[in-house]
Parts: sequence; C-alpha cells; structure tokens
Amino acid sequence: MRKPKNVTIKVLASALDLSPQAVSQALNDYEGTVRVSAETRERVRSLAARWNYRPHAGARALRRQTHRNLGFIEVKPPPNSHFLYLISAGVFDAAEENGYQVTFVRMFDGGTEPQRIPKALREIQLDAAIVACSGPRSPDLDQLFATLNIPIVYVNSRKPANAVYPDNRGGGREMTRHLIETGFRNIAFLHAPAEAPDDITIDRRAGYEAAMLADGLPPRVIDIGSDALPQSVWARQPLTDEERRLLPDAFVCSDDFTALHLFNMLYAAGVRVPDDVAIAGFGDNVYASVSAVPLTTAHIPYRDMGRAAVAMALDMIKHQNPSAQMPPVCLPVALRVRTSTSRPNPKA
Repeated sequence: MRKPKNVTIKVLASALDLSPQAVSQALNDYEGTVRVSAETRERVRSLAARWNYRPHAGARALRRQTHRNLGFIEVKPPPNSHFLYLISAGVFDAAEENGYQVTFVRMFDGGTEPQRIPKALREIQLDAAIVACSGPRSPDLDQLFATLNIPIVYVNSRKPANAVYPDNRGGGREMTRHLIETGFRNIAFLHAPAEAPDDITIDRRAGYEAAMLADGLPPRVIDIGSDALPQSVWARQPLTDEERRLLPDAFVCSDDFTALHLFNMLYAAGVRVPDDVAIAGFGDNVYASVSAVPLTTAHIPYRDMGRAAVAMALDMIKHQNPSAQMPPVCLPVALRVRTSTSRPNPKA
C-alpha cells in the first residue's frame, strides 16, 4: 500500500476500511462509541507508524479542550540561580509524566507593562503558567500575568492562594534552635541589605527571632557592610582582640551564598569557623557540603516544589477557570547539620 501525500485520520480509516472514530480511539486509547479490539488497535498503530502519521495539534487541542502545554516563567533570575534550575527540573518531570510539554521563558527586567510580556507568552498557546520570582515581587505582576487569561501558579513565593513555597519561617526557627541547643547564645541573623526585602528573607528572619525570644535571648539582626560588626571584617583585615569580642558566637545567614561570603571574610580576618564563630546557611546549595568547612544549612525541596506547582496547575486547568483560588502549599525544610556549627571542645 503506497503512502499518501497527506496522512490524516480519514486517510487511515479509508485504507483500513474502518470508521474515523475507530481509528481515533485506537490511536488515542480512549473509550468511545465504537468498540475497538486489540487486533484492530495494533493494525491502526502499525499503519500510522509506517506512514509517519502525526496528529494535528490544533484539532487535538480542540478535542481535548487543552493544548497540553505549561509555561515556566523566571522573573529577574539572579546570577546564582541554581535553585531555579532545581525547581524547573521538578516542573519538567511532572509535566512529562502527565503528558504535558513545557515552554520555558525568562523575563529579565521584571517590567510590568503588558508589552513587556515576552513574545513567546503572547503567541504560544498555554494551558497554565508557573511563575518563579527572585527578590521582591511587584504587586502589578499579578495583574500583568492575569492578562494571559490562564491559571497562574507562583512557586517560591509566599502568597495566600495559587502558590507553592518552602517553610522558611519554620526553617529559620529550627536552625536557630539547633544553635541554641548546641550551646550558642549570642546568635546573629545576617542578610544582604535591601530596600525592600522579599518574603523569603522576612520569613527566615522571623523564624530566627521567634526562636531567640522563646529562649529569652535578644535577637541581633545585621546587614552585610553595616557598622554592627567591625569594619575589619568587611575589609578582610585581621581583627584586634577587642574587635573579636564584638563578634557573635554564631550566625544564621539568610542564604548559603551569604554564609559562604561571610566565611571567606572571616577567614581573611583571621577568624576560624567553627572554632571561633559558627555559621549556618539556608538553601543547601551545591557548594554547601563541599566548602572548606562543610556548611550547616536548611535543605529546601526545590524539585518537590516544582512538582507540586504542576499538580496545582493541573487542578486549576480542570476547573476551567483562570481565576480559581487554590489553597497554598507550604513544604517543610530539613536541617543538614555539618561541621560549621559544631561546638569547639573546651580548652584544657
């Protein structure tokens, strides 16, 4: 049998002396009005493969009322955005398992005018989009994505609905409790200065402060570069004995990169970790366990967050309502206790 120029379901049906409905059911594995035997299904699929049949995407989308396509949008990704890769890995895995493809888009400037929406988002048919933001999220961003008229799920951002994020507050509290139980009392929270801190830093700091106050200890919040610590630390210069006495016993850092940055500054200033000062981070990034002193940190299940975001997006698609309000999903974090917070043995 010679292959026709254009292979459609009707062409396959004519060649096999079947109805188009039977061919469609055989190709797509659904129960319809026509009974299709295993033998017929095999005949249909064999000829379709031999003739290199490809279903028409538009017709399939019309039949299913879905395009089987999710968007994954990164807004203002930072230079050190390994966590976005891990989130996207979870998104791609879960999408594939559910028969969806993913369109990956980056918005570097974070602008909120409608014309700033990348061409890919305006022209590609999406069923839903998962948005990963870095840093403070503009209130206008929700309105911008609402113009797409599809369900939107935010990942790694704390929102009252349609969001998946880690328990940053609980992680900050448990990390501080670990330091307190290890024997530290003068514990500071260190973060990079920002005019508008994001909810990630806010929650981690809140968890730290709650644990300190619960144990009757005064919180001590420090911005990198501030006068709260001797300038010799920031300048990477040796500290005097008096300056050393101004240092906390331990630091809870807002993220691993801040912790590793602090480690390098203290090392240059002649301060040893953990012998002189303990350091804990947050995030469990790729460098945490292989640094010169393995870093105690809070592991965030980024891949699971991506998978949970896909599950939420698919639920919203089923509602067929772009403005559906789904309860947020807050995933727990887990402490990874390593050498950087070990209590030094008392000197004899």
